[in-house]
Amino acid sequence: MHVTVTVIDGSVQLSISDDGVGGADLADGSGLIGLKDRVEAAGGTLTVKSPPGKGTRLTVALPVAATDHNVNRTISPLANSVT
Repeated sequence: MHVTVTVIDGSVQLSISDDGVGGADLADGSGLIGLKDRVEAAGGTLTVKSPPGKGTRLTVALPVAATDHNVNRTISPLANSVT
């Protein structure tokens, strides 16, 4: 699994991907629908890319209030680093 969080211009973007079997579908009544509803209620977007046999990538973008609009960084918590 790979997780990144990026803060750019008043938006935080979270990307989670894996190398699993893929095939996740928002239309199948999975828990992804509830996650999408919560993200949209907070003013954000959720996209799912999950081609069969190729893994899954969830991308969430949420607006955030920033005191410093020049903050642009990528945080990779699993790698324990900030760039």
